[in-house]
Amino acid sequence: IFGKTGNWGYQDVVDILFQEKKELIANFICEKLYKYFVSPILNKKITSELASTFISNNFELVPVYQQLFKSEHFFDLNSSNVLIKSPIDLFVFIQNDFEFVFGQTFQEKHINYMKARCVEMGQEIFKPIDVAGWQENHDWISTGTIPMRWEFIEYILNRHWAGNKEQFRTFIISLVGQDEKDPKVIVDKLKDYMFCKYDIKEEEQTDAINIFKGDIPDNYFQDGTWTLNYESVPTQVYNLMLFFISLPEFQLK
Repeated sequence: IFGKTGNWGYQDVVDILFQEKKELIANFICEKLYKYFVSPILNKKITSELASTFISNNFELVPVYQQLFKSEHFFDLNSSNVLIKSPIDLFVFIQNDFEFVFGQTFQEKHINYMKARCVEMGQEIFKPIDVAGWQENHDWISTGTIPMRWEFIEYILNRHWAGNKEQFRTFIISLVGQDEKDPKVIVDKLKDYMFCKYDIKEEEQTDAINIFKGDIPDNYFQDGTWTLNYESVPTQVYNLMLFFISLPEFQLK
């Protein structure tokens, strides 16, 4: 092996590989990580730096993750909205980013439903399809899976809505502030929150504002009658979220 001979076992061969080809191995693994967490288009400078960290830390992954996830590059807008969410990503986004709580009526059957939908969309948690792992990025999307993805995320929002409608008001107030009364500002801030400041089409923006306003007269927003304490606010926020999750941009992360 690489010009060496000896009475080696399996672990010896692995050790020799990591000694003789450490740069190649480190770059290969770090490029895989970059494509999975950041972008399908590699940044060789970043992956080379990650590989150096990988090698200098005796091939421990934690320092590599720390360097990547704490870097400015990871949070750069150019690194956002370039990968397609996996089925589990869709669920985790709603749970982690909105911090909604399911109601007491949320039962095991609902959990089983969500597990089953994830399997149908190609991702059974803790059970990748092969040693290479789950499919990724564009492979998650097809004419068969996209309707299931819409139905899945709408179901999750609906369960939260059924459990506690007021948490939708609480969320929007925490996002825009108690005193915000401008529908355009509220829509923009929720859009930026859900799409990482990704621009949507002008007509989609107009539709979003109209959906948020609902049947409330325009003069209510102008004369101060409408506030975030208004009775219909939870419904307005819920309807706006349903609209946003129907847009193609929501499929990105």
